[in-house]
Amino acid sequence: EHQIDYIVHGDDPCITADGKDAYAYAKSIGKYRQIKRTEGVSTTDIVGRMLLMTREHHLPAAPTPLSLPASDAVLSPADSVGSRSVRSSSLSAARAEEADSSDAEEAAGAGGAAASASALPAMSSKFLPTARRIMQFADGRVPKPDDKVVYIAGSWDMFNSGHIAALREARKLGDFLLVGIHDDATVHALRGHNLPILNLYERTLSLLSCKYVDEVIIGAPWVISEEMIKTMNISVVARGSNSDFKNAAAQERLGWKYADKPVLQALEEAYTVPLSMGIVRSFTSPSTLTALDVVHRILAARATFESRYERKSKMEAEYVANKGYVEEH
Repeated sequence: EHQIDYIVHGDDPCITADGKDAYAYAKSIGKYRQIKRTEGVSTTDIVGRMLLMTREHHLPAAPTPLSLPASDAVLSPADSVGSRSVRSSSLSAARAEEADSSDAEEAAGAGGAAASASALPAMSSKFLPTARRIMQFADGRVPKPDDKVVYIAGSWDMFNSGHIAALREARKLGDFLLVGIHDDATVHALRGHNLPILNLYERTLSLLSCKYVDEVIIGAPWVISEEMIKTMNISVVARGSNSDFKNAAAQERLGWKYADKPVLQALEEAYTVPLSMGIVRSFTSPSTLTALDVVHRILAARATFESRYERKSKMEAEYVANKGYVEEH
């Protein structure tokens, strides 16, 4: 019907719920092809991060991170994100250590997540980012001198159709789309809990694989400075009406605390310079879907996913323990 020549999957086993090979038919008719799996990237692991509410996958903060207070507010209005971000190049701030216990208490209140998570197995696979792997995802395009460069920044966590729709709209505003990806500590400082679900390098690969994205800034500064605008030759700074940082409704559905005012203040300070230059272009987000909506879907079906995760994590552990080198062509 769809004139499919080949069905491609990574070098890890894919077993159905009844224990059968999901690609048995494709193999039987000679249409199955196997490729090397991207090192350490596993959907089973990603689901586990949501169920376990851990931050082990986060990358270390910058050498001199900001020290934000641990409180009900993710960010205190008294803390000037703008001025301090300019000095540190990005927000790059994890919560204080005592926030760990605070996050655990909140997780326990969200459907007993912490209590049941302790019985789940931890994942042993880790993403191994290499320059070659990132280059395989990047298209290597460089903006021409007369190209209108559009910049849009975000966390881009759990890359989804909502993100893709927003990037498509932003791309319409110019000729070259430059995407800023905030580091793990910045995202966590503003959103709390165990967010982001995907670390900076994992989110980078997601963005680079999108056809609307021409280039990315890995660990982009929170505050968009005049120097950055000149250096990257940015003509337009795009902002969608919907954001992972502003989805209070999803936070409420999850039973998570949300501090609206400080987050909005941080966002305002981030765009002060481009607003003063008159280059900010706002657009209505075509989709309301955010990363938190995806998390809510998983946690709403916790029992089902816990059972599936426990089964698949054992298979994943066996794969990691027994895998050998797979040559790439």
